[in-house]
Amino acid sequence: MQWVKYLFALIFALGMAGCGWLLYTREFGHFAVAAGMLLLFGGIFRYAVLPVLRTDALVRELRKSGIALQATILEVNGTSKYVNELPILRVRLKFTHDHKEVIREIEQPIPFERLAFVRPAEHIAILADPDNDQRLVLDW
Repeated sequence: MQWVKYLFALIFALGMAGCGWLLYTREFGHFAVAAGMLLLFGGIFRYAVLPVLRTDALVRELRKSGIALQATILEVNGTSKYVNELPILRVRLKFTHDHKEVIREIEQPIPFERLAFVRPAEHIAILADPDNDQRLVLDW
């Protein structure tokens, strides 16, 4: 099911290109429709598809060059968002990076088989960027 998000990105990109072409050709009978569709496709892409693609890219990058750390879960909240039928949870974490105690909050899809382990006071493995502790993901 991972391919579905890339299919949606392709469909949105083609829709935006088609709307842009209608605007470029200035067929005024279709101008309002094309402008509305361009705004619709752009908004859906910006707020629904792009964050998922960015999270996937961050996970791939940190698996190659990130450092593994142990974190303590402080708080877990739902976001009412789903990706590939997996719930996205907001997790507040405390960990030590470069001899400093850091508290960060991330939103990430949680596999169903891991939901029981994501609760306050549990320890969990994370991957963090060695240069920027703002960039981190839960390591499954």
